[in-house]
Amino acid sequence: MSETKQVVCDGCGAQKQKANHWYVLFIKTRGINRELVIREAASAGMRVDVMDACGQSCVHKMVDRYLSSGNLQQAQMSEIHQETT
Repeated sequence: MSETKQVVCDGCGAQKQKANHWYVLFIKTRGINRELVIREAASAGMRVDVMDACGQSCVHKMVDRYLSSGNLQQAQMSEIHQETT
């Protein structure tokens, strides 16, 4: 039997529910070019290199962090959560 992974927002720590509108963010690299990809998530949390976002607010904060640092992984939950409180 396969184990179901509980998907948690990398922005605020919210747990994925059936009715949530989730997004995934990841960086696609081709040679020296990097592209930030944002997609609606049908099955968020399936890839290791994906950041899960529970909604537009967390997506905006992750994109802002990426544009500031050039690194998607620096958009850590604790940093984004502090900005929303």
